[in-house]
Amino acid sequence: MANYERQEFKQAARALAAAVDHNPKDATAHYNLGRVLWAQGGEQNAERVLEEMGAAVQLDPTMAAPWRDIGVIFYQLRDVNRAAAAFERYLALAPDAPEAPRIKAFLEVVRAQ
Repeated sequence: MANYERQEFKQAARALAAAVDHNPKDATAHYNLGRVLWAQGGEQNAERVLEEMGAAVQLDPTMAAPWRDIGVIFYQLRDVNRAAAAFERYLALAPDAPEAPRIKAFLEVVRAQ
């Protein structure tokens, strides 16, 4: 993730893809690969990003962060209902997260529509 922090996304993606290939059951590697792919290509990588995030939560159903990021991705893709569902799952896993108040406010707006 040092490459990610330095915004060296190609190197980070290669390293994380190798980590996933080496250990396909590593939920954190899948999650981080999704993050890097999103940072690298945004909406054009959305399908692959969602696959990696989905793999992460399948491998570790207690991971909250991928659900938050899935919500952000769906929101940016203008799929508000799927974003809300992901954010609800995130809040169920991390009700006291620092961003919980903002997410709850978003959910209230979505539900009021």
